[in-house]
Amino acid sequence: MKLETVIHTILQTKNFITIPGLGSFVSQYQPARIIQSDYVKFLPPQKILAFNTLLQHDDGVLVSVLEHEYKLTKEQARKEVDTFVNTTKDILQTTNIVNLQGIGTLYYNHHAIEFEPANQKVSTQAYGLTDFSVHILPQESRLKEYVEKKKTNLPLHKKIIKTTFILSPVIFGALLIPNIIHAPHMTSIISLFRDTDAYVDFSIPRKPIPVLEYKKTEPIESYQHQQTALNQSTIEHTTQEKNTTQAATQIKQTKPLQVQTNMTIEQRVQYYIIVGSYSSEKNAKIQVSKLKVTFSNAGIIKKDGKIRVYVETAFSKEVLKQSLETIQKQEPYKAAWIYTQKV
Repeated sequence: MKLETVIHTILQTKNFITIPGLGSFVSQYQPARIIQSDYVKFLPPQKILAFNTLLQHDDGVLVSVLEHEYKLTKEQARKEVDTFVNTTKDILQTTNIVNLQGIGTLYYNHHAIEFEPANQKVSTQAYGLTDFSVHILPQESRLKEYVEKKKTNLPLHKKIIKTTFILSPVIFGALLIPNIIHAPHMTSIISLFRDTDAYVDFSIPRKPIPVLEYKKTEPIESYQHQQTALNQSTIEHTTQEKNTTQAATQIKQTKPLQVQTNMTIEQRVQYYIIVGSYSSEKNAKIQVSKLKVTFSNAGIIKKDGKIRVYVETAFSKEVLKQSLETIQKQEPYKAAWIYTQKV
């Protein structure tokens, strides 16, 4: 039986409940609301939870519910409440935070217990109800004004695209007209306006000399010169093959070094089992001195402005996971976790 489940059930019907030695939960009813701005938003009724550490006097409600609803004796009910209070305080001392399922979160803030309510609704009247909004339909005249405003406020790149689209037929026609009108007709039209004689040369141009004719005039190389060029080409090809073989051998030799370097980088990671975080190094050292009675490897690790207390450390995550399972079985260290740090 989880006592936080019992507390959550009681808060659905009552507005006040005290946990002796810890504090009291107070719920305030908030009726349904309508919020109106650019749109209308409807909020269902709900209960807002708060926690007061000053009200610790036992009103007997929690013990009475455990007696009648869960068939416990008065001594068993009180023992159940005391165990819950002691466990909650131990977790707060160790991790500074404890989560109460369905109710909210208790945490330390400047050595005082603060409460953050959960998002779940504890009011039975709001069961199945969610927030919803209603948007007002715009009038036809406002729609026209909006459309006209958007037309006049076109961005610069859209204006450029629109202008280019309109002028594209004119540009295309200006480029195409000189190709449609034949050159002699164009010259005759120009001569009419300038009153000058126009002359167009329609003679066939002289053909250029083929490239092959130049090759025929080149001198034929001697047999000895050709043989020397062939030997030189063979030597260059052999040298290129040797260079390629040496480069491949060097690449094969450097591969194991790269793998070895990667393995070295992967091994330089250290893992810690964290059981608490502190804002003061003095408090962390006090906690470490207590832990060393049970955990000889307990210590402090400071990183990113945070002070954490660990009980075990290792370079193998699998080994540390087995230790974590054993440590979490102990009641004060249920919230222990593994922290990773590159060395």
